[in-house]
Amino acid sequence: MARTTRYSVSFDEDAIVQDVVPQLQKISVPSYSANISLFYILSETRDVFAGYRYRYNQTPKGTYDTDNSVNVGLSGRIIPRLNGSVSVGYQVRTPSDDPLNQSYKSVTASAAVTYSISKKMSLTGRVAKDFSATASDTSIDALTASLDLQYAYSAKLSFSTNVGYGRNRFLGPGGYLFGTFIGREDTSFDWGARVSYTYNQHLSVYLSYSYMKNWSNADFADFERGSWSAGASSRW
Repeated sequence: MARTTRYSVSFDEDAIVQDVVPQLQKISVPSYSANISLFYILSETRDVFAGYRYRYNQTPKGTYDTDNSVNVGLSGRIIPRLNGSVSVGYQVRTPSDDPLNQSYKSVTASAAVTYSISKKMSLTGRVAKDFSATASDTSIDALTASLDLQYAYSAKLSFSTNVGYGRNRFLGPGGYLFGTFIGREDTSFDWGARVSYTYNQHLSVYLSYSYMKNWSNADFADFERGSWSAGASSRW
């Protein structure tokens, strides 16, 4: 990142080639993304920015999606005791295999902010709205939101709990319910809790529980699940 007075410009790109094996035939699937953003320093604790993002994703079927989006946002101290980054923008996805040769347009957004309730407790909120795709290259307009509460009871013992919401709209003919022109829509709710204990600098353990329920207008996609997990980590 190069800074000139109160302005700065950042650029990053990412290229990945993933090998997949559908039907016992190895296929290389490339993807590429590039972002460029212009930042302006409002104060010592706050920046505003505007950016452009390009993405290319190919599937094992040989089809691909290209995304173009612009966004504006704020990072740093949003308000006193609330820190993080918030952005909102507009995105266009162009799939290569849409029979009507149409593009999908939607608002895109991203936010991750943390509020310090006290020295021992903090609340983090996250929101994301973006395009994604299924393994069969059906585009999805996905929205997720979550809250995560962290509490450090002591230097050794800590607790956390979280709650989340999600909504997925399946786009284009690949997202139609069988025999209809109605697009599939899924709504989900999840919550979880975790307790962690650090014995010493070499050993820590945790116990957690998570629950998720999904509602869909596709009959086969309604489900709920809950799971317990426990683990330990050691560092020497």
